[in-house]
Amino acid sequence: MNKGYKPPASCVSEREGFTLIEVVIYVALLGLFLSGAIGAAFALSESNARTIRNAHIQEEAAFISQKISWALTNATSVDIVENTIFITKQEGEDFTVGENPITIYRAGTSLMLERNTREALPLNATALPIESFEIEIVAEKLGEAIVVKFQLAGKAFTIHRPLYAP
Repeated sequence: MNKGYKPPASCVSEREGFTLIEVVIYVALLGLFLSGAIGAAFALSESNARTIRNAHIQEEAAFISQKISWALTNATSVDIVENTIFITKQEGEDFTVGENPITIYRAGTSLMLERNTREALPLNATALPIESFEIEIVAEKLGEAIVVKFQLAGKAFTIHRPLYAP
């Protein structure tokens, strides 16, 4: 159709394709982009894994704290012998006097809760070991309080609870 048309000389290039230097530059830029993207994805993945682990540790510590608080609710006596808590409780909705005493102690990497009539059960998951467990009774203005300190998977937790309080 346009048989006689010739593009102007300024539009016609004598070379076609890319030079070796252009290819090297494009490949280098692509490599930089991909390495940055992969590095960011890896950092995001690691951060997510850390966040999930910390959430599990916090949940486990909250569960242990709730169980110890449950054991101390309606307590009539609390004795500590060699980092073992012996608790005698009044009868309640989820507890009978025949289950006294409640004993909380550390056995290896587990924190155990034992009722007189039942088998001892671990309070922590095996994947999150108890690294230390300490108990003390402290005097306060309004009476005594029990302080329980434990370390779970490298993080320290403290429970402070007045004794003989409902």
